[in-house]
Amino acid sequence: MDWATLAFLHTGLQAWVSILDKYNVSRLVRDVRTYYLMLGVLSLGFGIVTIVLFPVQDGAPTTAILLAIGSGLARGYALMITFTVYQTQEVSRVVPVTQSFPIFVAIIASIFLDEILGPLEWGAILVTVAGVVLISFQRVPGKGGIPLGLPFLFMVGISLLLALSSVLSKAALADISVWNMYSFTIIFAGGSFLTLGLRAHTIREALALVRTPRGVLLPIAVMLVTLGGNLLLFASFERGPVSLASTIVGTRPLFVFIYSALITWLFPRVMYEPLTPKVAALKLVSIALIVSGGVTLALR
Repeated sequence: MDWATLAFLHTGLQAWVSILDKYNVSRLVRDVRTYYLMLGVLSLGFGIVTIVLFPVQDGAPTTAILLAIGSGLARGYALMITFTVYQTQEVSRVVPVTQSFPIFVAIIASIFLDEILGPLEWGAILVTVAGVVLISFQRVPGKGGIPLGLPFLFMVGISLLLALSSVLSKAALADISVWNMYSFTIIFAGGSFLTLGLRAHTIREALALVRTPRGVLLPIAVMLVTLGGNLLLFASFERGPVSLASTIVGTRPLFVFIYSALITWLFPRVMYEPLTPKVAALKLVSIALIVSGGVTLALR
């Protein structure tokens, strides 16, 4: 498959992680940090198993391994800051800023990876990001839009770290396998989860949950979907320009919106996302921007 198809498949699959995360946080655990703890343990387990089954090949340059570790660290720190910001800011105010990362990827990749983008590609990137920001943004009654000050700087920092992780992944994948890249990423992501979730009361809640089928199967389902999504992501980065692949990857909020709407329609007891005519019109404009930009990049 070509890089664009892989990127779209990754995005469509990874959106289910967002849906499952939302369900698990609201229905499975009392404290969200318990969920971080469970994912942290599973992430480290998945990472160690895959690095044992698919070890770094002999002769792989030390530079490539360091790049992969740097990518994992950048993504792990991005997750840690994201979860910290979520404690004081609404998700709908954070996502529009953090999902601007494809712009930073394009800038960094053009400087360090010699990826040359023409006016058409830059236009498609900007249109797609604009659509993602628009579909992610929802005003909270009694509050303004994007928060300024320190929270905004944190959000920009998250976006920069995601961009840096993407570019480092692209560089590392020239010399190591997709499985190796997954292992490094998930291990350091797991470390970030544990940093936030390792507390005495979360350990007690997690131990109680793992005695139930739902408490075991739902987190494992998240990890398995994440495994497939990450393999598709790194395969896309390996085969195509990271600047354009990242733009397609950044359209995840579109898929989350579509999935949420379908679940609301078919299974309202599982998830209910109200959709007013005004919000629906805004989403349709966002979808038009995202689709037009994504199709332009895919047909490049």
